[in-house]
Amino acid sequence: MPTPGPHPPPPPLPEHMKLDNWSDIPFPLNKILEIMLKTCCQLIYGHVDLEEAWRVCINDTDEQKWIVFEKRYSDRIGQLNIIGGLIFTGLATWITTAPPLANTLNYNERGSYICLLVAFGGTWGGIVVGSAIMYGSSMIESTVVLKTLMSTRSRVFWTLVMLAYPFFAMGVATAFGILGFLLATWRSPDKLVNTAGTLLFAFPMTMLFAFLWTQTTLLRRSGLARTGYFPGH
Repeated sequence: MPTPGPHPPPPPLPEHMKLDNWSDIPFPLNKILEIMLKTCCQLIYGHVDLEEAWRVCINDTDEQKWIVFEKRYSDRIGQLNIIGGLIFTGLATWITTAPPLANTLNYNERGSYICLLVAFGGTWGGIVVGSAIMYGSSMIESTVVLKTLMSTRSRVFWTLVMLAYPFFAMGVATAFGILGFLLATWRSPDKLVNTAGTLLFAFPMTMLFAFLWTQTTLLRRSGLARTGYFPGH
């Protein structure tokens, strides 16, 4: 029997799936949309475009690639939900109990408490949406993605926003939780609490900046690789 030849290359990415295709929208809104959607795509798929998602979905003869592709996102959401559950429990304790030493660290003061409430709501929303996405994505097929979720530019926009929402919600919730706790430490009359609270969050923030710097380098190299400056990257 003759051996089958190589699969033909997939058709090019449709115009409505190109995240930089906003020429009909005035500046600077077009750039804002481009940056926002590329950020969503990076959080969801680990890429700044939908090229890989398009190749996986259009190749409906190899369902295993779609399973691996979908599982990568589901694993991220699952890990995010676990972390969110831990944060949610801690925030619930803070906003429902009185401080054990209010004269040393009072996180029930107005500013701190509002920040903790925002963090609580953001975490709750991220967990709910993330769980719903995990439930739905386990039953969806690649052909459905192309025919519905990615069929028009507006659907591409809202699909990316929906899939990235748990990441943004958890990020905002974490930021407000940190701010609420810092406000409580800065308002404390105890100088040791003032200093310790600042140092407690200074070290994790340096790791955040280091992570963002490395991701910026990877994104830059990824873009150059597609133009041929970094072959094999």
